[in-house]
Amino acid sequence: MNEEFLIFIPPDDENDIFCLTLTGITYKNPDYCVTRKKSKLLTLEYIIAGEGTVFCDKDKYHVEKGDMYMLMPGSDHYYFSDPQNPMEKIWINAHGTLIENLTRIYGIHSKVKFENTNGYNLLKKAVDICCNHTLTAREMNSRVSIIFHELVILMSQNMRQNDGISTEADTLRNYLNMHINENVSIKELSELIFRSESQTIRIFKKYFNDTPYEYLMKNKINRAKTLLKNTNMRVKDIAFSLGFCDEHYFSSIFKKRTSMTPKEYKQNFHD
Repeated sequence: MNEEFLIFIPPDDENDIFCLTLTGITYKNPDYCVTRKKSKLLTLEYIIAGEGTVFCDKDKYHVEKGDMYMLMPGSDHYYFSDPQNPMEKIWINAHGTLIENLTRIYGIHSKVKFENTNGYNLLKKAVDICCNHTLTAREMNSRVSIIFHELVILMSQNMRQNDGISTEADTLRNYLNMHINENVSIKELSELIFRSESQTIRIFKKYFNDTPYEYLMKNKINRAKTLLKNTNMRVKDIAFSLGFCDEHYFSSIFKKRTSMTPKEYKQNFHD
């Protein structure tokens, strides 16, 4: 069998929090390949059997039975089966503000591959809900959003186990993820884990290869990119929402890190 079992979800125009578009099961097909440029969708998939290759923007991953991968909205998605051992997988596609907010809170928004994680039962439950034709689109989205939260927790636990991240480092990262709209000081972080400021920086950098300041700034710029791509917010409002003192300082930082001003980035994305 080399065909897909697809479930198209009716549109729910009033829901911008969590909205499914498509779910299904992909059976083994040596020619299977998907490409999405600047995808507006979350793609979350569990490999039941076989193996394949996944690109998220320019990063490449090998995935196989037991792995999950998560491709966030706003990135280029490209994935395909190994011709000799094609993937069989179960998956969901969705969009909405819950996706970025929840994955950021749990610290997995920039993670793609999750090895040996038992996500099959939860994704199967999501697909089964979408097969229930007695439910409205809103009811489906509501029920699957809860399952998505469970999947995020599962992936977060898997990441900590596989990466060997210490409790202190994880506490610092989660705090930064939850306070992306603020300017968090090293003093504030050091008091959180009862360490000196120099120890706090050293602990964080050991696990994440960045200082807390650099990690927070990268997240602010990534959030700004998302807002520029997906909303009609003014640059000034985006700057203030992310804790920058003024629009000009924000624009200067943004250009230094992306080689474009915020206005150029927004125009480039929408052209």
